[in-house]
Amino acid sequence: MKLTGIIHTLGGFHTIRGFAKLEDIANISEAEEFQRDLIPEHKQEIKEFYQRKKDLFFPEIVLSHTLKYDFNKDGAITGTNPLKDIAIDKKEFISNVDEIKFKPLSTEVGKQRVVEITINDEWLTENKPFSRIDGNHRISAYLEPDEHKPFEEYTAPFCIILLSDTSESNKSKKVVFHNINSKARTLTTEEELKGIIANSDFSDDELKENFGINYYYSKLLINLLNGELSVIFPNIYRAFLNKNSDEYKNTVIFKLIRFLNNNNLISEDNDITTKVFPAIQKVNSEFYQKDKLVNTTNSAFLISSVGIELHQKMNVNSFVNWLSNNQLGELEEIKAKSIFDIYLKIHEHNPKVFVAMPFFDEAQVESYNSAYQRVITKINEETTDINIELIPIMVHKGGTKDIVVDMFDKINSADIFIADISQANANVAYELGYARSKNIETIIVRRHQDETDVPFDYEHDIRSPYDPMALDGLENSVYEDIKTILIKKGYSFN
Repeated sequence: MKLTGIIHTLGGFHTIRGFAKLEDIANISEAEEFQRDLIPEHKQEIKEFYQRKKDLFFPEIVLSHTLKYDFNKDGAITGTNPLKDIAIDKKEFISNVDEIKFKPLSTEVGKQRVVEITINDEWLTENKPFSRIDGNHRISAYLEPDEHKPFEEYTAPFCIILLSDTSESNKSKKVVFHNINSKARTLTTEEELKGIIANSDFSDDELKENFGINYYYSKLLINLLNGELSVIFPNIYRAFLNKNSDEYKNTVIFKLIRFLNNNNLISEDNDITTKVFPAIQKVNSEFYQKDKLVNTTNSAFLISSVGIELHQKMNVNSFVNWLSNNQLGELEEIKAKSIFDIYLKIHEHNPKVFVAMPFFDEAQVESYNSAYQRVITKINEETTDINIELIPIMVHKGGTKDIVVDMFDKINSADIFIADISQANANVAYELGYARSKNIETIIVRRHQDETDVPFDYEHDIRSPYDPMALDGLENSVYEDIKTILIKKGYSFN
């Protein structure tokens, strides 16, 4: 492989600047350990940028290379000084370590000498002689597998910083990396978007073709947000502010649109007007008097709430109550996707209710099973969010290993545990203790004429005693308790 570029000196660093195929730059370089971690979203954006082709522009990719020479090797030339030979004396340098040749040519560009770099292709298959100082995301996006890869022949500018093989070379790489990333102020997302989606210079077709559908949808939505946000959306406008209370409406709208698109919640132009905007209005209403949500500047709660409102099987009222009841609005770093996915996972599961009670006789157990099933049926009729299930009261008179294992399995699968502690039954107390150790929500009931002592650690948790001859009282109290627990978990009722 051959690369050519002009040799240039700046600030004490000798560099070779030129152009090469993106593929060649990727093949000869690798990221340094001090490089920042790759951001998947950013890498995907660059990949999409490559694929669109139009308006494609590559900033300079900065690499470094340590010039190596082994003076103890047979045939080594005394007095060789790699950096001086190439940059100052304009002499050819051939490394006897990594099979790379630097050859200054007679050609000049703007009084700068052109240097040809030759790398042994066979040696290159197992070695990466150049370190990436800046441009790692661009290279990584190129390396991403893509069956429709349209950028095989793309050419990009490069800058190779030449370093002497000393103990200082690694420090020099870090200095350059630091200077590149700290001395320039990067545009914020808000500043970038303001010039694109909040600007009439670009037609709808240009936004779609040159930037992508998310930019176009964002423009449509921003055009609907006329007026002061604090006036039209008094309960959610802080979600459009950053931590310094500066408005970053464009950023939040773009993040919202990208989130909805990634989750297949929008697909057509008119979705913005007929679905997304009304959903934002709905969320603004639902946040009313939810102080932690109203006052947060984390847009993740707004974005995930709009997503839930647009989800066909979800209820945004339940979702907002879940956020509020569990004080999730206090979280600062959580992302919309995390909240959204957690809530969907919770609601993919049908809650189960386990009942532990003394064995009176089979007829009474059947009567209690019927009473609890009536509670479950009533709850299921009042909500479309879930299909709660009753684990029938276990009828057994022994304590074999299989029965105990079965009991633990069923308790582990339960979301709500009802314990009838009448007669201070030891088995019920044992099961109740196990359920609480698993942090399963518990409801404790007791017959009203039961005179057995109640352990002090849960005597204050008992609901009003019930009459075993009139189980409707038990049904009513258990219904209210289960309903309260489910509302706290984020389910809604008609």
